Amino acid sequence: MDQRVGEILDELEEAGLLDETIVFFFSDHGDGLPRMKRWIYDSGLRVPFIIRWPDGRGAGTVNDELVSFVDLAPTMLSITGLPIPDHLQGQSFLGEQKAPPRKYVFAARDRMDPAIDNMRAVRDRRFKYIRNYMPERPYVQFLPYRDRMGIMQVLLEMDATGALEGPERLWFRKTKPLEELYDTEVDPHEIDNLAEDPDYAEKLAELRAAHERVEGRNERLGVDSGDRVEETALAPRWRTAGYGTGRVQDGAVAERACRGDPWLRHRRSVDRVCNRRYDPLEAIRRADPARRGAEVVCPGDSHRLRPQCECRMPNVECRMSNAEC
Repeated sequence: MDQRVGEILDELEEAGLLDETIVFFFSDHGDGLPRMKRWIYDSGLRVPFIIRWPDGRGAGTVNDELVSFVDLAPTMLSITGLPIPDHLQGQSFLGEQKAPPRKYVFAARDRMDPAIDNMRAVRDRRFKYIRNYMPERPYVQFLPYRDRMGIMQVLLEMDATGALEGPERLWFRKTKPLEELYDTEVDPHEIDNLAEDPDYAEKLAELRAAHERVEGRNERLGVDSGDRVEETALAPRWRTAGYGTGRVQDGAVAERACRGDPWLRHRRSVDRVCNRRYDPLEAIRRADPARRGAEVVCPGDSHRLRPQCECRMPNVECRMSNAEC
């Protein structure tokens, strides 16, 4: 990573632009790790963030203000001397149009591929408040991309066999509390939920009110608007859009789940798939007849791919055409 940043700076220098360019460096989160990408705990929200000015101003200093990614667009307009449109979310933290420091930052978690959730968060400089609008759903839902990661397969196996102990068990609970409150100064990993502790009732009420003020201004897509899409409805669209390799792996995943594979057997979303007849390849053919050569993972062998192999559930019958699974 450092090497690539250096290459970009070298390119700017060779082009004669280094002394005219403000460089913003920030990151995403690694997927496949517990409570990282897609999560609204600090482990899924905080990122490294470095700004390099051409004249070296502020070099080596640290700004500890609360900053959100929605602040980047107005900040870039501010430091380049352009007006900030009223419709932009966020606020500038640099330049002539710099706003007063934030008191709170906000975060949201909704659909993640096939997994549906609805969580909102508010954080001040010390405390984090989380509202769970779907407390009946577990934290860990079926998410194929993440669940294929080695560390996740180990954790899922340990959860299935009862081997998890201590704080790591919290993430595998089958339901969520309606509210969560954490003191991130003494509990940076957000393990000890203080929402029901009377000593923190005032802070809980403050952050709950901040959340409700913002939530009242923002429609929750799929909840308030009535536009919720069933989990199975988006799957064909996702596949035909050409994401990833274009290989349909539902057959092998569901076949493993129906067999009681501990990697998937406790996933309610997979249970629903196993209990209905669903042909993933047929969904593609209906949406795009030209894609008759789509590939699917044949049941019983998740490492072999053959064209025109249809996998049907729940009996996971595999039918071939000029191919052998």
